[in-house]
Amino acid sequence: MRFYIYFILIGLVFLSSCREDELIPIAEGQTEISNPTEIELGVIEGNIRDIESNFLEQVTVDLYDENDLIESQQTDNNGYFQFIVEEFKDYYVHVHSNIFSQTIFEINPNDSTAYSLMIELLPAFIFGGNTIQWGNTEWIKLDGYIYDDFGQGVDNVKIIASMDFGQIINYTCSNELGFFEILVPRGSEIDLEIYSACGYANEIPFVSNINEDTTLEPIYLETIQEHIEFTGTVTDCNGLPIEDAELIFEFLGFSKLGNSFQNVQVTNGSYTLDYISCEEVYQIYVYDANTGLILQDIYFNEWENNSEFEFDFELCDVFLNLISTMEISVDGQTINTNSQYFATFDGDLVTVNGIDNPSEIYFSFSFAYPNLPIQNPLYTNSLVLTTNNDYYFQEEPLELSITDFPDQQVGLLEGDINGLVIEVSTGLVKNFECHFEVILFD
Repeated sequence: MRFYIYFILIGLVFLSSCREDELIPIAEGQTEISNPTEIELGVIEGNIRDIESNFLEQVTVDLYDENDLIESQQTDNNGYFQFIVEEFKDYYVHVHSNIFSQTIFEINPNDSTAYSLMIELLPAFIFGGNTIQWGNTEWIKLDGYIYDDFGQGVDNVKIIASMDFGQIINYTCSNELGFFEILVPRGSEIDLEIYSACGYANEIPFVSNINEDTTLEPIYLETIQEHIEFTGTVTDCNGLPIEDAELIFEFLGFSKLGNSFQNVQVTNGSYTLDYISCEEVYQIYVYDANTGLILQDIYFNEWENNSEFEFDFELCDVFLNLISTMEISVDGQTINTNSQYFATFDGDLVTVNGIDNPSEIYFSFSFAYPNLPIQNPLYTNSLVLTTNNDYYFQEEPLELSITDFPDQQVGLLEGDINGLVIEVSTGLVKNFECHFEVILFD
């Protein structure tokens, strides 16, 4: 994108800054010079979002000219950034955040996309963290096309470059033509991973000891789609149809990007959901959108080889009166949370996470339900905490104590967690404390 700035030289403007013999003569009544000076400026701008299309603020965006850092910005609450440059040439943009995998790419203000960039970041807690040091690595560019079964370009395919047993190096997305470019270290052995919403790559090129920019052979995706229809009724505790409600279906797939959410409106006590499944799904959760309560979980062996299902749900007042809380501190600093939390059983495994923001905090522990009384202390099997600025995980199990257990089918599970977590951005070990009251649905 280009900006044009015209400097209109008017004599009075320069009286305070120029000597008399430097003034440009302007005839009486003349207001502008016939040939004004023209300066052409380029723009590199765009937005940054996560894989669920939420715009991300406070993400750092660095602009490099060769190895020189020109400018560094942080995105606003719309994920927006903008650089104004004076030269039309290749620049490098480095995007990094403590809780997302880093990426770097080449861009020229002459490119048609330079002023409409949409950069999608991958969560570090799924794909792993990485550190890109632009000036310390020699990079080359790989490019290519991704096509479907009919030879049409496929957009928004994630291309991830990794090395050393899955350590992510860089990643990018294909455009509307299926074209992609990705920077990788010169002379390295690179594995490319392909993630597509509705396709599977049968053959993926292996990159070994390439020392110059290279165009790869086309990558073809085999389309994977299955149509599934869900219908049913939603009633209150008296069996009467609920006129207006909303359900959330969460589909859990086997790949790193396999989870998806579908909101379904309930009208006059009935709902219908037509879902296109683009990969094998092993489990489905159905939530009440108002409370975050799990109404039903469905395992793949209950519905494989079928395409039509009917599930009826009951929303009772006891559900609506339950409010979960999560009080968290790291090294004494309070971490604010804004989700509704719930706990579910899968055999002896209890899993706790949020419906509004599932990755905000997640933990699990083993408990031989319904054997009471509870033999404290228990210990977490896993724990992950994601904030706006960082990402924490357990290295060793944390001590967990249950202080209150509901005596009915639905209620609040209350307890405390204490122990040590690792802060990803610094690698430091920090004290973690949590008091939780979460909705338990048996």
